[in-house]
Amino acid sequence: MEKGDQSIDFQLLVRQMKPDEVAESVQMFSEAGLHDSPSTVEAFYQYDPKRFIVAVDEDKNQIVGCCAAPVTTHDTAFLGLYVVDKCYQRLGIGVKVFKQCISAVGDRNCGLGAVPAKFDIYKNRAGFNVEEGSSLVITQGIPKGIERLKTLDKLNNPKLQLRKLISVEYDEDLVQKIIAFDEQVHLDNRDKLLRYCLAKEDTVTYAVIDSDSNQVIGYGCIRPDSIDRAMPGPLYAMDDDIAEIILGQLLRCDSCFNDEVSFFTSSKSVGGLRLAKEVLNLTEAERCAKLYTRTIPPFNYDMQYACHTPDFAC
Repeated sequence: MEKGDQSIDFQLLVRQMKPDEVAESVQMFSEAGLHDSPSTVEAFYQYDPKRFIVAVDEDKNQIVGCCAAPVTTHDTAFLGLYVVDKCYQRLGIGVKVFKQCISAVGDRNCGLGAVPAKFDIYKNRAGFNVEEGSSLVITQGIPKGIERLKTLDKLNNPKLQLRKLISVEYDEDLVQKIIAFDEQVHLDNRDKLLRYCLAKEDTVTYAVIDSDSNQVIGYGCIRPDSIDRAMPGPLYAMDDDIAEIILGQLLRCDSCFNDEVSFFTSSKSVGGLRLAKEVLNLTEAERCAKLYTRTIPPFNYDMQYACHTPDFAC
């Protein structure tokens, strides 16, 4: 939230985001040094468009601020994509989009990842006074240990199968298995949201199947972020070996990434931190504490290695 100290000398409109404004909003977010995957944000928008808010300079027909809080699991919203164009800051625009976004959430529980500089404001003034006791951990850089990641053949377990998702329409059986495994992690069903995410053309998805049970025991996705770095996530698995196999396959895939990786994990994910820091030798950039307005939604951190998105929680 920001405090306005100047008057607005243009026509400002705060309203729901339109479909063709998602990319522009993600670009504005990126120009502020905050990088998410455009296709992931678009998927969350498709899933819950009512809680994506923009501020528009109507004189220039330009988006100057945005904020989103899609409702995902356990009837909980998660606030992210919160930014104001640098030329329009200190006008109170951030407060306006924030308040309208919170209004769209209604009486539901709402969470966010607080950057250290804003932690006290969110916790003590904005109503996010429930601390989860964990943080989103942002790591990035040029990976130096991809060759050290385990492969399925080296694991020497013939009952495990590595499968690539060809398309949501073509491989419904695998999609259903991924959704079922995802529910074990989130302890809630994300069927509709996942179908939007998995269907994106720039997203590559791999899963490991246990042939004994014929069930997915881990899956992961990768796609470019807004500055074309490789962005893995979600990466969920039953154990470290499965997570390594999937991550290695994702990072070796033939996609349009530059040399850098943007990897988001949790302070509660010992395996995720090990992969990011010890195996890939990525640099930790920041930690954002997770806060909620009412309650802490259940989540199985033991199976999380990389977050789905830095903006909208796990």
